[in-house]
Amino acid sequence: MHKLGLSLLVLTATFALTACGSGGTAPNPNPDPAPNPAPANGTTLTRAQIAGCPDVSGSSDIAASACLKGSVVGKTLSGDTCTLTIKDGGSYAYASQKLKYSYANASSNFNFFAYSRSTDYLLWGTHSADYTVSLEVKYNEQQAHKMQIDVENNKVTETCIAQL
Repeated sequence: MHKLGLSLLVLTATFALTACGSGGTAPNPNPDPAPNPAPANGTTLTRAQIAGCPDVSGSSDIAASACLKGSVVGKTLSGDTCTLTIKDGGSYAYASQKLKYSYANASSNFNFFAYSRSTDYLLWGTHSADYTVSLEVKYNEQQAHKMQIDVENNKVTETCIAQL
């Protein structure tokens, strides 16, 4: 009986190891890292730069977006190249095939900035007092280091997606 029990134990262990794949090659102890897409040429805003943004849950101070100064190059939903260049004081320039304009921000305009270091998520929005020009930027919403840029100028809207 003791021999039968040992045989069943060996048989069970062998079956379990075979079912788990131990009968083939050993798994690679150093698998290739997940792909990390690079930002588009011309992008100067970096992940490290964003990580240095003020950790605030909501601010209307136009100086809060100073940490974003630089350019982001992406693609519109229709596949055209788009560029957002962020300047001092929350001012910016946007260019694509469909839209091209500059916006001079002012503290009297609507401004909202929030960044969480713990989740690495950023939300920045600004629009003119008469609502004819607006910008909303979301970074890392789905933890893929992408920036979604939604713009509007005189009722013409567009979405630009950029990899950082």
